[in-house]
Amino acid sequence: MSCIGWYILAIVAFPTILMLVDAYIGYKRGGSELRGISGFRRAIIALTVILILGIAVFHLLANNTDTNSRAVVNNILSMLAGLVAAIAGFYFGGRFTEKRAEEAERRVREVEERERAREAVENSSKTKRGDEE
Repeated sequence: MSCIGWYILAIVAFPTILMLVDAYIGYKRGGSELRGISGFRRAIIALTVILILGIAVFHLLANNTDTNSRAVVNNILSMLAGLVAAIAGFYFGGRFTEKRAEEAERRVREVEERERAREAVENSSKTKRGDEE
């Protein structure tokens, strides 16, 4: 198999194996939805893009290039570096939003529990008053 074939195999096999592991974990947890590890898929996408960049850099450094193609190589690496920056921004921005949403859900549950407890206390005090009369 050629060098490029190995690169493509690595780029395809890496996220595929990790996604299958995540799906298996979600299957084992049960439930109606296949929920794997929280944020794992987003991390797989980010790591795959970084893997692509790493393979591109390795290939370009391992193979001798003439001076005419160095400009093309620099342009390609600049585009890939910009892509990595965009993916990293999406990843960390999404994590922040996800944590905020989880915190908001937790607060809503706490307020609902307090309301239920307050209503239960009010109902029990009403029934005690009714029993005393």
